Amino acid sequence: MVTPSKKTKDFRIDVREMAMQAMLEWEAGKKSFGEISQESLKRLPEKNRPFFTELFRGTLRYRLFLDYKIKKLAERDLDEMPPPIVNLLRLAGYQLEFMTIPKPVTVDVTVNIAKKYTHAGTVGFVNGVLRHWAMDPEVPYPDDPMEFLSIRYSHPQWMVERWVKQFGKENAIRLFEWNNTPALLTARVNLSRIEEDDFAALCKNLGISVSSTGIPGAFTLESASSIEKIPGFQEGLFWIQGSSALLPVFLLDPKPGERILDLCAAPGGKTCQIAEAMKNKGEILAFDLDEDRMERVEENRRRLGFSSIRTMVGDGLSLSDFVSGVFDGVLVDAPCTGTGVFRKKVDARWKKNPEDIERFPPLQGGLLTNAGKMVKEGGRLVYATCSLEPEENEQVIERFLRENSNFILESPLPYLPSIAKSAVTKEGYLQVRPQDHEMDGFFSARLIKKS
Repeated sequence: MVTPSKKTKDFRIDVREMAMQAMLEWEAGKKSFGEISQESLKRLPEKNRPFFTELFRGTLRYRLFLDYKIKKLAERDLDEMPPPIVNLLRLAGYQLEFMTIPKPVTVDVTVNIAKKYTHAGTVGFVNGVLRHWAMDPEVPYPDDPMEFLSIRYSHPQWMVERWVKQFGKENAIRLFEWNNTPALLTARVNLSRIEEDDFAALCKNLGISVSSTGIPGAFTLESASSIEKIPGFQEGLFWIQGSSALLPVFLLDPKPGERILDLCAAPGGKTCQIAEAMKNKGEILAFDLDEDRMERVEENRRRLGFSSIRTMVGDGLSLSDFVSGVFDGVLVDAPCTGTGVFRKKVDARWKKNPEDIERFPPLQGGLLTNAGKMVKEGGRLVYATCSLEPEENEQVIERFLRENSNFILESPLPYLPSIAKSAVTKEGYLQVRPQDHEMDGFFSARLIKKS
């Protein structure tokens, strides 16, 4: 982390300066976006946290667009500038382009912060660039249509080209726009402890805006507080889970008294959803390779009061060597590129490359094959990803069915809430696309093992 030339106590650091430090930490790559956000928010008063969150998240979303405009206005490459200055310009550019803060305030505060990190000549350069930017100058875009879309909507060009080909230009633009809007916070009510109407009333009484998602038990919340401080969280009245991420458990359709395996369980949202659907009666094995993330499954299990969940750390590719044909249902929420959840994971688009789409399918297919061995005859196998890519979705299922004739694909329509039925394809897959269904992208398939 870069430090200013004069020591400044945390409580006196401007929110913009903290956002600049967060950007530098993210670029260093030693901590995740989530870790950096949480550590920064802890250092800020409650009233300043929403501003920091929008600034950090928004600047990362629009990083490519902001870099292009900085380069044009500064008439120099970004690698010619010190990293703190580049990030101050990005943050100020985001405020000038997308926020309602008075432009002179943004310019003056940013220039004052720059004085702590560089010499007078560069401070003058920052002042000049931002004053020019504040006048809303015309900046020419590239003539190439794919490069234009990449910069205008701040997505990697390879991704733009792929999605325009896959969805068509207009649908791809709607997807880019979705990814660039702030994600909503979705709470799944723990119906074993509180009724939906009572939870909604509790939130409204405490000044938290709440609205139904159309999915049973799920609400969107608008709260300036951290999740842990939202009333009812510590008491286990709800957990956080995206709307579309709730749908694969509907396809699994777990029943009280059954034995269920959640093969890639961490961080545990779907595991807890399964336990609630089973009324905490039966046995759920939550299995995952990541020991640290499995600790979150344990934390959620204890907080929400689901004693039917048992956790185990291990490799899902080898579990079938020890357990065979014993589960009524198995859920495989497979590792993937996550291209359907870029709205929520604001930095993910900058960490993906085309090779990832080729890298995941062998792992996904291996997990699905091993999961199939652990399903009872007549049992259910549900495969899910938060990807939009056919290579990770339909093609994985088609390959599995060719190699496992004892499984058949079953329509998900009878198991889904009404709001999600339009996302079922003619082939019988659940494919939620943000630009069509106004939920994060998710794929799922329900497979039955023949008796």
